[in-house]
Amino acid sequence: MRKLLILAISAATVGMLASVVSAGTEDYLFDALSKPAFATLYTPLIRKAGLPAWVARGGTATPAVAVKDKAGPASIYASCKPHDCASEQILIYYRPSDGHMSGVFVRNRHDDEASPASQTRLQWLGKSVAEERRLLLGQLDVN
Repeated sequence: MRKLLILAISAATVGMLASVVSAGTEDYLFDALSKPAFATLYTPLIRKAGLPAWVARGGTATPAVAVKDKAGPASIYASCKPHDCASEQILIYYRPSDGHMSGVFVRNRHDDEASPASQTRLQWLGKSVAEERRLLLGQLDVN
């Protein structure tokens, strides 16, 4: 009986540790950039668009968000300009199953607080369909 109790406690402890480890495995844009399959698509995408230097390094990021569209599961990576998140953001849509990547670079000018929408510029990256654009815009931090 005692051995069974020790075994049960050990199994519960291992289970708790596994859940903590899996909870801490969030993927950020800067993490994804270290993966060749991702970086091979990302680098030419941003270079062609002539984006600021911080974009190449990944900037200040939040964990990727898992999404699913008609073509399958994908991730949306979000990042912003360090020390000035309100002014520039990038969102990247990545579907690893077929190596598809698109995104949007957002530049906000806060010259006129009365009409912030007129001061926002979207620069679409790569070839994206309407569903991808909707998913990307849904993740946009408008604060």
